[in-house]
Amino acid sequence: NYNLYVYVFINSSVFVRATMMSQVVWDWYDAKLLKHAVLHASLDGKGWNDEMRAGLLVLIFQFASSMGVFGVICLTHLVPALFVYHWIFLTVAA
Repeated sequence: NYNLYVYVFINSSVFVRATMMSQVVWDWYDAKLLKHAVLHASLDGKGWNDEMRAGLLVLIFQFASSMGVFGVICLTHLVPALFVYHWIFLTVAA
């Protein structure tokens, strides 16, 4: 069952590690430690600011570390949930 797979994945060490590494990236961003290129200088570096590097690292950690599985889960679970249950998120945020 796909929903069972999603439940197991969200509670897996891959997802938890990716989330923790994303938090580390935001700490690096706050400490202004993202001045160097993340990828090869031709792909990253010239013209990139700290926000762009932080976003790139978070995308790498969240989506590439799970081989794209988290992206599929976002499309099949997160996006529909935000459309169907948006009123709950808005109520709680208010």
